[in-house]
Amino acid sequence: VRLRYINDKDRLEAMDVIILPGTKNTIADLGYLRKSGLAEKILFQFHSRLSTLLIGICGGYQMLGKRIYDPKFIETKKKEIKGLGLLPLVTEFRPEKVLSQVKARDLSSGREVLGYEIHHGITRLSPEAKPKFEIHTCMQKKVKKRDGAQTEDQRCWGTYIHGIFDNDNFRRYFLNNLRKNKGWPAQGFSTTYDIDGEIDKLADLVRKNINLNLLYNI
Repeated sequence: VRLRYINDKDRLEAMDVIILPGTKNTIADLGYLRKSGLAEKILFQFHSRLSTLLIGICGGYQMLGKRIYDPKFIETKKKEIKGLGLLPLVTEFRPEKVLSQVKARDLSSGREVLGYEIHHGITRLSPEAKPKFEIHTCMQKKVKKRDGAQTEDQRCWGTYIHGIFDNDNFRRYFLNNLRKNKGWPAQGFSTTYDIDGEIDKLADLVRKNINLNLLYNI
């Protein structure tokens, strides 16, 4: 897997997957995508290259809908903005912030995922919309609510759940589907990434190379 960050429309070549990530300002960043020409290039590649998947996480998910409303000016001075229009949903920003750890099930594959939500937007799906996940645990309490949306062919989908690709089982399923589309055999291995362990490694490196007592005195 080769992952690249793209901020120039001329660097957006033939991609297997395009991911619109989370953002602290959905409306401003969607405006940037349009102004830079990236939005047009993304939509062109998605519609013309039928093997390309388009995924939105949190703010990226909101961008994939029809419209985004901000009547209380939570993010900008714009009351609304047109979305990319690929998913049948609208989002409205509210002062209350959703912040929770969740466990969910991918409705397409049955795979379990663990992640978290952090957003202001409340998203409403049209009756014909097809959800992507079903959240069954929120802040260690049992719940049952749908999350995200996906197109019928599953080429475009979005979710509010951050960290879904940290889940080994789901990530391997996702990558193997990409390999299948390219005519490649499935891979059976997975690699567990322990973020707490990596942070501990960084902390140990800092302790070994910085005079912490001097830092504390300062």
